[in-house]
Amino acid sequence: DPVRVERLLDRGQGLAAAEAAGRVSVSKNGFLVVWSKSNILTICTGSSGLFDEVMAEGLVLPEEPFADRVLFSVLRRKVKDYEAITQALERKTASLEEQPLGLTQRSFLEECFVLKKEIQRALYNLWHFRQVVDSIWNRRKGANGGAAEAADFLGVLLQEAQYLYETLENVKDSVISLIELHINTVSLDMNRVMRVLAVITALSLIPAIIGGLLGQNLVDQPYQVTIYEIFFVVFSLMLLGLYAFWRKGWLR
Repeated sequence: DPVRVERLLDRGQGLAAAEAAGRVSVSKNGFLVVWSKSNILTICTGSSGLFDEVMAEGLVLPEEPFADRVLFSVLRRKVKDYEAITQALERKTASLEEQPLGLTQRSFLEECFVLKKEIQRALYNLWHFRQVVDSIWNRRKGANGGAAEAADFLGVLLQEAQYLYETLENVKDSVISLIELHINTVSLDMNRVMRVLAVITALSLIPAIIGGLLGQNLVDQPYQVTIYEIFFVVFSLMLLGLYAFWRKGWLR
């Protein structure tokens, strides 16, 4: 019975990452492969140069039937495409990690979220690709002769796909950590501003309270006090308050 391999590819030219305008974008093109023991049928939603690339690299496993050689060569090509995507996403993540904290642009979080979305899409497609290779590998596993060589070849492709999947998982975790670090840094800076405002508000209460108690004029008051003494008391209390806040670490 023919085996249908749906969404084996995600674009006609093969999956590739284009780094333009500082961002990583992955172009996609729906692709359907129907494979049987002696025939292979492919349907693509757009123009595709995939088979030109496959033929330029050469078909693998010359002892296998032609349809199998074509399918295995396509799978090999797809592993290389996913490897290119993984490398591009790793480079972009590394470039974002190198940006100093506090000096990032306003579009930093947007770039991180877009990158995370691209990684998630690549992970889903790679997961599906891995399931396809695993299904074909299980059909060939335990065979003898040339079929055993094909099983070994598919096993290698499956291991590479698994490695790329785990690598993308690590890249995704790095992007998530980068987003959390940036948000926490912004929150910390905001907390510092709020602490400074709290200190200013607390210190401003001292002259406000003393001025309210004494009124606007010191003439004819029942106690002997000069304006200079009032200023001295106010500034002394404010300096004492500043020292108390400094000891608590609010001004560091």
